[in-house]
Formats: sequence, C-alpha cells, structure tokens
Amino acid sequence: MHKSPIVCFLILLFASSFAFAQSGTETPYSRYGIGELYYNGFARQTAMGGLGAAYQSTSAVNFSNPASYSHLRITTFETALRGELARASSSGVSQTKKGMLLNYLSLGFPVIKDLWGASFGLIPVSSSGYNLKDAGTTFNPNDTITSSFTRLYSGKGGLSRFYIGNGVAPFTKSLDKFYDSQRYEDLRSAGDSAAIHRAVRTRSFFKGLAVGFNASYLFGTLVNERKVVFDDPSFMNIRNTDNTSYNDFYFDYGFTWAFDLKNDYSITIGASGAGGTNIRGRRDVLQTLIASNSIESNIDTVYMVENEKGKIFMPSNLSAGIVLQQSEKWLIGAEFNFQQWSRYKSFNEDQNLSDSWRISAGGQYMPTPKLLYRAGLRYERTNINLRNTPVNDFAVSLGAGVPIRLTSTERRTLDNRTMLHFTLEAGQMGTTTNNLVRQQYVRLYVGITANELWFIKRKYD
Repeated sequence: MHKSPIVCFLILLFASSFAFAQSGTETPYSRYGIGELYYNGFARQTAMGGLGAAYQSTSAVNFSNPASYSHLRITTFETALRGELARASSSGVSQTKKGMLLNYLSLGFPVIKDLWGASFGLIPVSSSGYNLKDAGTTFNPNDTITSSFTRLYSGKGGLSRFYIGNGVAPFTKSLDKFYDSQRYEDLRSAGDSAAIHRAVRTRSFFKGLAVGFNASYLFGTLVNERKVVFDDPSFMNIRNTDNTSYNDFYFDYGFTWAFDLKNDYSITIGASGAGGTNIRGRRDVLQTLIASNSIESNIDTVYMVENEKGKIFMPSNLSAGIVLQQSEKWLIGAEFNFQQWSRYKSFNEDQNLSDSWRISAGGQYMPTPKLLYRAGLRYERTNINLRNTPVNDFAVSLGAGVPIRLTSTERRTLDNRTMLHFTLEAGQMGTTTNNLVRQQYVRLYVGITANELWFIKRKYD
C-alpha cells in the first residue's frame, strides 16, 4: 500500500480547513440565514446543471448521494478551484467584484469492489460576505428633524463540513451467487425452469440497488455587524456585533437504483436527503457606543453576552432524480430538490426564510475517449423573500472533461485515468424590483479527478 498520497491528502485537507474558513462570497443575500449556500456537487456535476441524486460513476466521487460510492472501482481524488466575477445592481447603482477559492477536497475508494465503497473529504456549506448601508433620520416629538444617520451592515465567515461516507450495493453479486449455488443445480436437475426464471428475475431486479450515508462534522463561524452612524457629532454612534460559532454532527442518506436495458442502455433513479436537525452553537453579542469621529473608539458597553449556548435548526431536504445513459457514451438527467427553510431557527429566533426548491437538467456526451462535453441548466427559488418578492436564481452551464496522461485504451480507460474538468456557469440571482439587488455572475470551475492505483502494491519499481 502506498501511504504517501494519502498522507499528502490529509495534510492538504487539514490546511484547507483554514482556507475554507477564510474564503467567502460577496453578495448582499448572504446576510440571511447561514449565508449563501454552496451546491453539494463537484465540477463535473455543476456542468450538468447540478445532477447528483441519480448520478453515479465508477471513476468519480458523487458527494451529493453517498449510495454512489458503492460504484467506485479505483481510488479517486477530487478537488477544484472556483473563480467568480459578479456584478450587483440596484436603483441605478452597480458594483463589480471578483474572487477565487478552493471549492472542495474529496477522496473515494472501493472497500470491496462492486459491493462497498467509501469517501471522505472537506466541503464548504455556506459563506457570508456583504457590506450594505441605508439612511434614516431621527425626529423629536414635534416631527422636527434632529439628525440624519446611516446604518452600515457587514458580515463574514462561513460553514464547512468534514464528512466520512459509505455506500453499499448488497445485491450486486446475488445473481452470480445463485448460478453458483446448489439450489440452482437442484432446480435445473428437476427441470423447474419457472422457478429458475423467478429467481433470476428477482435477483436482476434488485441487482442495481445501492444505499449509503454521510456522517459529517459541521463547523464554522459567522460574524454579523451593524453600525448606526449619525451625521451630528454630538450623537453617539452604536455598534452591534454578533459572533456565532457552530460545531456538531450531521447525517444525510441516499439510494440509487439502476436498471439495465437493451443495447448498453441503462436508467438510474435516486434520492438523497437529510432530516431536520439541531446544530450546537455559541455566540458572543456585544453592543457598544462608539465615538463619532475619524478614530473609532469604544465609549461604553450597552449590552454584552459572552459564550451563550444555543442551537440552529437545520431544516430537512430532499433531492430526487433520474438519469438515462448509454454506457460511457452519453447521459441525460433531471433532478428536483426541496428544502424546508421556513422551519429554520437560530437560537430559538425565527429568521423569516422561505422554503426553497430547485429544478436541474443536464447531460454529458463523449464523442471520443479524449474528450467529454457537458451542458446543463438550473432554476431555483431560494430561501429568501424580501418585500413580498421572491429571490430566484437561474443559471446555464457548459463544461468539458479532458483526460491527461492518456496512452492506450488497453492501459487507460475511463476507470483509471486522471481528468481535468472545466466548467463555465453564467447566471442571475435576484431582481431590481422593489429596490432589491440583481446579481449577475460568471463562475469558472477548474477541477481535477485523479484516478490512480494507490492501494495496489507494485511488483516492480
């Protein structure tokens, strides 16, 4: 067994936990809930509109549905960088921002080939990053304006999850075992073809069933700050800071069911999700009066809570999908996701979020072993509804997979070759209706899937 790649992966995983904590987004909508939510899938799935519930591969990790790990035939390392260029517009004012971050790290491997696979890694869950302001005035009892003020809102941080998952396909070899069994010999000797047919049909029906789960450790910190700054220097300004840290365990589950059709066609259905659960949190809340001059300094503490224990309620979610494919040549699929964000609470306080849903569709085509094309689209009703206006998110994506170190089809197939993935996603979130913010974005994902025989001992150096 070669330990050096695994050691390198663990070191990279540890270092990335700090990178994830510092990376973030730049969108005003990350002010709500736990921030802007990241999609669970990897670069290749993003290119197909976010297919994940029914997608499975022998040479790629699909974190979206842990049942898919059972199909892994070789040790697989996955990671990607995500670059984003976004333009936010509202009331005739626009602002452009850009950034890049490490998107995920994952390692998957077969435990028992065609029966049991496992995976572990580090995945971002959400990110918060915003700077907003609005203006107001204070009045005396005679409705005379006494001072104007500006409210400043800012936030940073995010949540991540370290996961360990397993997927099992318990009936994969049941048909082969039946043909090798004494019962089959007895039925054949007795000429009971009907019983043989029933046994074969039953085992064939369940052959493609797989189930799995992810056990995750959710962690991270969200910092939200609000300041009220008065134009009149005789007024004292106010600053409120909420610093909340989260850490707890979280579980999600899934299944896939594949059926072989004629001419190398197959169809797969799948579902994944998690029940609602409470996540432990601790927060520090501080309200202070600050000087209204160019040098910001605390004058007095109005309110302070330190190390307050509480919980956030993470709502249940469910994804269901279907994929039709012909061997490795092409596949198309569709998926629906629902999450009950209306039940989300933070420290027993309602956050006025809405239930979210997403529809995705996409596919993949391989005209030659040297190139894969991908395309997809998605439409999402997010968990944000402001001024009776839902915030929607729509995007289209294109992508390509390019194998590297390709020699011959005898030596390297799709199961054991390293691939680069390029995904371009363009979309729009929100609207300028009712003075909301419309965010137009372009995201570039550059990912790598490294498929190597790390656990097989070499006979020759």
